[in-house]
Amino acid sequence: MRTEREYAVTFVIATIAILVIIGGYASFSGLASYSEPLSIEMAEKTFSRGDVFDVNVVLSPVTFMSDESIIVYVDGQAVGVVAIKKYLDDNRIGYGRELKSLGQNNAEIINLQAPLKVNLADHIILEYLGTGGHSLRVEFSRGDAAAQDVFGIV
Repeated sequence: MRTEREYAVTFVIATIAILVIIGGYASFSGLASYSEPLSIEMAEKTFSRGDVFDVNVVLSPVTFMSDESIIVYVDGQAVGVVAIKKYLDDNRIGYGRELKSLGQNNAEIINLQAPLKVNLADHIILEYLGTGGHSLRVEFSRGDAAAQDVFGIV
């Protein structure tokens, strides 16, 4: 009876240890990362000219340089820029921060812990756009991730 209990306790501890090791490997190897670091969340695809452009750019938990920005394009024309670190600081959103030494230069790295939603209503005013279909593209200023969608104005 005592021996069976010792084997059961040993088995449970070993199983927990294996799960912790696999989980740690998955998180550091990128297996736990998001497939798309940048996406567009649009509840409606059609707007009238007097509407507020209630569309969000969703930034998944990623690591990026502190000077990184999101550039917003409508029909191929840049219409706005969101400095991510400034947006986080202005809205008092928490993030992780690392300082990496790269020879004589230092680089500040930002780590998002949760998805970040940035509303584009301040950057796109529908009154200035013509009726019909329009393309929306958002991308990182370094060009390593982008998302695009289409919307219409009636």
